Parts: sequence; structure tokens; C-alpha cells
Amino acid sequence: MYQAWRRTHLLQASYIIADDATREREFGNLRSIKDNYPKYVISMTPLLTKNDDDGITHLHLRKFLTEGL
Repeated sequence: MYQAWRRTHLLQASYIIADDATREREFGNLRSIKDNYPKYVISMTPLLTKNDDDGITHLHLRKFLTEGL
């Protein structure tokens, strides 16, 4: 859990999401949390542009570190 400007965000970190099993492991645990907090998966997956999967935002680590959420 990360709090910025008194807002709560749920973060999951992964090195590289290379296959469907890894994707399900990293996104599935956030999908199971039934709340309205913004959810993010942060990884070093190559050639990743910001995308959304069931309301969970997937960000590249470099973008997260330079631009934030």
C-alpha cells in the first residue's frame, strides 16, 4: 500500500511479466481485492506502454520512478 497526498493506492511489483501464468499471478491478487482504491502493477516488462487490465494499471518501472502514478 502506498499513500501519496493522503490517497491510498495498491501496488504490486514484478520483475518481468513474460507469460500468462505470471500475468495471472501478479494481476489476480489485486483483482481479488474488492475495494475502490486505484490498483497498479509495476514491472520492467520490455516495450510496455501504460495499459489497463480490469481496472488495474500496468506501468513500466522507469515511468513510475520518473513520473509517478
